[in-house]
Amino acid sequence: KVAMKDDTAKGKVILNKTDKSSGEPLKGVEFELRDSKGKVLETLKTDAAGHAESKLYEIATFKNGKYDTAIKYYLVETKTLDGYTLDQTQHEVTFAYADDSTPVVEVTFNLTNEKPEVPETPNTPDTPQSHEEIKVSNAPKTGDSTNIWLPILLLVISTGGMAGLYFSRKRKANKETKPMVMIGSFYVRLPFSYKKQQKGTEN
Repeated sequence: KVAMKDDTAKGKVILNKTDKSSGEPLKGVEFELRDSKGKVLETLKTDAAGHAESKLYEIATFKNGKYDTAIKYYLVETKTLDGYTLDQTQHEVTFAYADDSTPVVEVTFNLTNEKPEVPETPNTPDTPQSHEEIKVSNAPKTGDSTNIWLPILLLVISTGGMAGLYFSRKRKANKETKPMVMIGSFYVRLPFSYKKQQKGTEN
């Protein structure tokens, strides 16, 4: 293990955030710095230059002034700008100690965000014209009094016609079978009827 005279060396995370396409700095993007167990140690937020820096943290464990075990941290983006895709990558942070003359070990992340591609809206096809024939229904519509009364009127006319024909034939039959005689100045129909015999030459 490396012998160290100064076991008080610290580590710092430096962050730069830009647009992937244009390279413009992104202000207001938030990150969490977490320990190895997932505990949130600090929230970083980029400034107008897309820049943010963390506080100072222990870089390793020491025993008797000697380097023992490196301490791992994780940097995770938790909030991005509207119109950009959130980068959910968990970036591991390990502070590599250089020498005893370096009091602060810096780890820098240059990260980018990109905008999702917007699919092109396809042109809406023209609405096809229908060539189906329009069928007109002869069924009576609700509330159409003309169609309702038409069958009834035809039935009445038909019944009246049949009755008239019946009485006409009956009247004709009465005239043929019931003779009339003249009494004074009046004709009187006899109450009985008879069939006229055709005149012919009897052998």
